[in-house]
Amino acid sequence: MKFIFLIISLSILVGQSFDPNTGEVIPDTTNFELKFDPNTGVQILDSNQKLQSNYSEEISTSNKTNYTDFEVKKMAKQNAKDYFVGISWTALGGPTSLVGASILSNIGGEIFEEMGVIGGFVGGIYFIPEIISGLSINIPFYQEQFAYDNFSQNQFEIYKVEYEKEIKNLRKSSIYKGQGLTCLGCVAFTIFMIIGSF
Repeated sequence: MKFIFLIISLSILVGQSFDPNTGEVIPDTTNFELKFDPNTGVQILDSNQKLQSNYSEEISTSNKTNYTDFEVKKMAKQNAKDYFVGISWTALGGPTSLVGASILSNIGGEIFEEMGVIGGFVGGIYFIPEIISGLSINIPFYQEQFAYDNFSQNQFEIYKVEYEKEIKNLRKSSIYKGQGLTCLGCVAFTIFMIIGSF
């Protein structure tokens, strides 16, 4: 008896509805799969879903218009500052760029003599931080996911551009600071050596 009851219960749960006149299966309109446009993030509705409601489409577009472009830029800059760790760029970037600048000044001296030495060193001090600061800028996953979930596609691109620009500027500032501190350290070391020799 229990077995028969179980079979009847299962057949009711997994059963399909049929049209009594034609015998064809009536599709279940209460279940549908959500589809989204990969470029805009806007939900794509088929004809059945459009007949049921446009409410889900309103939700999918409205939750991405809570911020102005100015707020998106401001948030990108603030997130970049919060995430950035400057001490490593100061401690490593400054001395590395000075070593690179001295190598460039030697190469410039070999090719262009005295003016090449000065040009190579000055150019290295400026251009090496410019090049190094733009290497491998990645937005942390949680920040990128927040931006993707809350901004429009255009604002998401604005966020990425502003974030990368701010990280690059912060890196450059740290490298220049490291250059200055390295030079001061070398001067202080030289002075102590001179004083110690007396």
